[in-house]
Amino acid sequence: MDEFFRLMEKLELETVPLLAGNFQLPDTIDEILGLADGDAELSPPNKQVAREGLVFRNADCTVSFKVISNKFLLKGAN
Repeated sequence: MDEFFRLMEKLELETVPLLAGNFQLPDTIDEILGLADGDAELSPPNKQVAREGLVFRNADCTVSFKVISNKFLLKGAN
């Protein structure tokens, strides 16, 4: 993962925030979905914006998946 961030810095490219480097997945889908809800880390100051979800990736980047927030999905239904 460090190699990825070094490459992004060298190429002068931005990445989404890394929220946790050493993370243990919860046991249930409901718990994982709960983590996906919340405010975006890149929200403008003084404005809460719901995040779309979270991307989970293992340390060697061989497994990756995105969990989309149900609150974000339901917001578009209004």
